[in-house]
Amino acid sequence: MDTLELELFRTTKPNVNQLRKRHSRYRGFFYGEFADSANDYREFGLPIVSWNLFQGKPKNPTYGMVSNEPCKQFNSSSYTEVITILEGTLEAEVNGVMGLYKPRGRKLIATPNSTLKLNVKRGPVLYFCQYI
Repeated sequence: MDTLELELFRTTKPNVNQLRKRHSRYRGFFYGEFADSANDYREFGLPIVSWNLFQGKPKNPTYGMVSNEPCKQFNSSSYTEVITILEGTLEAEVNGVMGLYKPRGRKLIATPNSTLKLNVKRGPVLYFCQYI
């Protein structure tokens, strides 16, 4: 995957109904309405683009993509982030502990302000992130 695929993800607003069909196992995630523009973390040196899914929660979940480009270390948000991998394989280090995350596998959980390092093993990596 390259920058072009990440750019296409950024410029194509997701469709809730299509995502419910594509990821039927996780269809309960996809309700509400997506924001009109994506969050582009490439401006911070991170190969990540995500879309806020407005669900009326204190912190709306996001649907995103991680590129296989190099990713520098960064901190998670001030919420606990529960990340479900929908497609691809992600190797992640959370606070110095390495793990491998795949669809239908364990969830990546980052407590508030965790230090993260991401490496896409097989991509693209599509994910759904809930904030608690």
